[in-house]
Amino acid sequence: MLGMNFFEINSSSFDDFDSIARILSRSQTAFHLPIVSENGWDFSCLDYTDEIDRTIGLVNAYSKKLNVQHCIVHPPEPHISDEPLRSSNAFLFENLSRLDVPVYMENIPSMKTEHFSILYNQAQKALNNQLLGLCFDAPHHFISGTDPVKALQNQVDKIGAIHISDCYKDKDVHIPFDSGGVLPVEDFLRNVKKTRFSGYITLEMLPSSIDDIPAYIKSYLTTLKVLHYLKFLRSKTEMIIFWPLLKKYISRKSVDTMTS
Repeated sequence: MLGMNFFEINSSSFDDFDSIARILSRSQTAFHLPIVSENGWDFSCLDYTDEIDRTIGLVNAYSKKLNVQHCIVHPPEPHISDEPLRSSNAFLFENLSRLDVPVYMENIPSMKTEHFSILYNQAQKALNNQLLGLCFDAPHHFISGTDPVKALQNQVDKIGAIHISDCYKDKDVHIPFDSGGVLPVEDFLRNVKKTRFSGYITLEMLPSSIDDIPAYIKSYLTTLKVLHYLKFLRSKTEMIIFWPLLKKYISRKSVDTMTS
């Protein structure tokens, strides 16, 4: 109803792809590949070939039905695991090349910019056109001590996707805007507009409960207000009708949760 037409999904969707496809209808999607911090492994892990094969098979099987435009991949992160992980860049590139859709590589807080650039160049040589460019994660730059605006300006020619949410000074918490975070969100968005960016933007926020949904919607409207004012006006008009219904729904669901 609010005009959202791009969504990012991950392996948590595997058990309900068909229902998700019906809900998304003709919307475009991206698939975020598994990462060590959430899944315990990633596409570089040599001892997880079965899990990797299954993921590749499902992404390829459902990419057209879900209108998947690309996948998002992190650099290898075996160092953040509690368990020893055998990892290989070559194995990562080999697995990415088996996907039927291209990929964007995302910057991560635990990898310095110069090391990320080396890995990205290696991926370019190994994957050629399979690697579309960078997924620019603004909070990841911020918490690593890099000015996200300057980083955006330096890398704009390679960026095809952007992740944004609010964060703490030293922690990536994926919260909506104006929820206690310190990222200069509107300044960053204004600079995105100055670059005439025309790629994908994901509000990478994780509501802790249904009560967070209004804050998520307000973050979406804030993004539109800066980047696409006419669409903001249309969506804001929709909210005049939609907001009372949403509040009523959230109130009922909150009561159900407390009761259960």
